[in-house]
Amino acid sequence: MSAPLAIVLGLLLLSLSFIVGYISRELAFWVIGMLSRYSGYAPPDAAAMRSHLRFVYEADRVNDFLLRHPDLDRWLNSSSAPPGSGAGGGHKSDWGFRSFTYCKEELRRANPGAVVDETEMEINMLASFLIPPLVFTADIIWALGAPIVLTIGLCLTATAMCVGIVKSLVRLRKGERFEALERLANFTLQAGPVPSPPT
Repeated sequence: MSAPLAIVLGLLLLSLSFIVGYISRELAFWVIGMLSRYSGYAPPDAAAMRSHLRFVYEADRVNDFLLRHPDLDRWLNSSSAPPGSGAGGGHKSDWGFRSFTYCKEELRRANPGAVVDETEMEINMLASFLIPPLVFTADIIWALGAPIVLTIGLCLTATAMCVGIVKSLVRLRKGERFEALERLANFTLQAGPVPSPPT
């Protein structure tokens, strides 16, 4: 094989890997979006996020924090359906998602070093790994002409890997909302108490 042809094939395979990764990520987000309809798999809603705040911090510190973020306070207390905001990535458009987005934007504005970007990167990387085990397993079975016992074993292994990936994605999706909320609360509360209004 000539060097130019090898380079072209290498670039083609690299492009295909990006395409497979993107499709895999979208499929993974669709799966966890479907699973989020069930309470055990859904990310924390506004009520759960407020409860988490009151579990982690004393009541006066929670009040201090929310006084500085009145929009967040209102959203965490809201029980009405929010206007559709085109939430993507398997997220459900609710007040929990709106509050999570607010926390990320505030951290990015006021304290960029505390943004939960590393968690989002981990989620995106993990989501892109959903399809490759299936493709790799099918390739091995086809290439080896594997007997039925080996084929079943490989299929079960690939299925277990995919289930593990989805469960990890659900766990990370739940944790990132609490993480963003806590990071914003910690940053806000370190700034000291809310100044009293002039009398």
